[in-house]
Amino acid sequence: MTNMTKTTSKTQTSNRLRLLISAGLVCATALALGACTTGEASKTGYHAIAPAKRNDVEMVRLHHDVSFLDDRSGEISGPEYESMFGFLTLQQVGFQDRVFLDDPNDNGRSSRLKTMRKALGNYGIVLEADGPPIGKAPPAGTVRLVIERHLVRAPSCPNWSQPANRTFQNAQSSNFGCAAVTNIGQMVANPQELVRGQDTRTSNPVQSTRAVGLNNTRQLTGAQRLQNSNTGGGGGGGQ
Repeated sequence: MTNMTKTTSKTQTSNRLRLLISAGLVCATALALGACTTGEASKTGYHAIAPAKRNDVEMVRLHHDVSFLDDRSGEISGPEYESMFGFLTLQQVGFQDRVFLDDPNDNGRSSRLKTMRKALGNYGIVLEADGPPIGKAPPAGTVRLVIERHLVRAPSCPNWSQPANRTFQNAQSSNFGCAAVTNIGQMVANPQELVRGQDTRTSNPVQSTRAVGLNNTRQLTGAQRLQNSNTGGGGGGGQ
């Protein structure tokens, strides 16, 4: 009976030692791996979730003051015309720009608006009647022509601040997403659509498919025979 008790006691003591040793090894391994991972993260600055790349859209307003000869008639002098269209040419106004007037003077406003719409319409520019006031009010007999434009500011790309190799954290590369986001920002025709897309309810499918229809129905120019033409000169000397 005494021998059996001693044997059982030794077995329990041996099992306890094994458990303690195993627990110690597990803790030591976890601490070592934790130290390595923490050291790598502090050196390379990797994050498990990298910040998303995005294009920022910024609105700018450019303006030019146009002086009229008479508020009632709405006439503009020749030099004022040249100055105004020089401004529009320099800014390269496009379909994505919003053009409007800042005209707080009620006296003769309709005449000035009519003159400006006709002048800008000759160059294919659509003028809106009203817009928000821009800075200090223009003096009497003067309207402020405003161009509202949206610009795309691409993210800081390419970004090779971190090495493009594997990490123990399975983190994304610092350059991840740069190509796609930057290309979209450079290709978009109207930067406003990066913030708010077009309303498809007002689209015209007939107009959208017109180019395809013309391509399918029109006869190719190369299908007809070429006309004979005399390319020789009339003043050449003969033998």
